[in-house]
Amino acid sequence: MARSPDFRFEVPGSGGGGKLPLWPFIAAGVAALLLVIGVGAYLFWPAGTAQVPGLSGLTLAAAEARLEAVVLAAAPRVTVDEDCIRHNPGNIAAKQIGGRWKIVDGSHWMMDFGTDADSAKKVLAVLKAYGADRICYVSRPQPPMMYILNGDSAPSATAATRQRLAAAGLGREDCIGFDPATLDLESGGAGVTLVSDRSRMIRFRNMDEAKKAMLVIRKHGFTRQCFVGRPNPEFKYFLR
Repeated sequence: MARSPDFRFEVPGSGGGGKLPLWPFIAAGVAALLLVIGVGAYLFWPAGTAQVPGLSGLTLAAAEARLEAVVLAAAPRVTVDEDCIRHNPGNIAAKQIGGRWKIVDGSHWMMDFGTDADSAKKVLAVLKAYGADRICYVSRPQPPMMYILNGDSAPSATAATRQRLAAAGLGREDCIGFDPATLDLESGGAGVTLVSDRSRMIRFRNMDEAKKAMLVIRKHGFTRQCFVGRPNPEFKYFLR
């Protein structure tokens, strides 16, 4: 009967009685080869350039941002700690107080539009049309992203909401659609930019803010970013 090959070698001076298995030495050789390849890559590839399939040509910071976006997109549905302020949708109004236009909930000041009465009234119409009972933020103060909710549900445009907006004198909404599947993060300069299909959406101060924004968008299924008062919009919101 054929014998299986003996993957061992004889220790010199053992008189044939000392054989050691060969696989540890093969593994050590492979590890050494990988180490040499890694050192060579570190020494000879351009500094600060990622050499990973799909990331070639990106700086390390940009590659890290891209990988963060890929991981978030592939992750299962997760919860996110949201920063929301609730209000009574039947009690909100746009009022001029001390020469400044504000949206108020009773005696509570919600938003200040300065002398811009038109924006205050338009934002009020949006909040009422979608029955929003909370305004949410990513990273206060001076939040780079805000959005509205009705309970835990994201708003969506319907024939009824369009009728309510038209009745309030607000015509077509100023919205830009995007595909959540193409969301990406670009790191550079003094912050991180959320982009969709190469279109820049929101600039964040750091990666934590940007990651939270992506989680919020995924959680609520947002597909449209809307504005009141562009350029330099006074108010931004998202729709499904």
